[in-house]
Amino acid sequence: MGILDKTLTAPDSSVWMTLLDAQRIFMQDVPEMLRSQVNQADLATSFVVYPTKGTDPEALAKAINLAVPGVKRLVPAPFKRR
Repeated sequence: MGILDKTLTAPDSSVWMTLLDAQRIFMQDVPEMLRSQVNQADLATSFVVYPTKGTDPEALAKAINLAVPGVKRLVPAPFKRR
């Protein structure tokens, strides 16, 4: 837990937390009368990973894919083709 220094890049407007924690926070914003009709797991369904310098993005994506059941990963390569 902590606050990072500003980088003046896109991650400065991001929060780092577990997907489950994000879903719990989003559930608090659902009006109380609708909460029983909303599946918490549907509120946040994706996350972004910024690899540290020297990390192979493809290897990281494969590791995430193996560690998180049902995840669909995207790596930078598909974006380069567009």
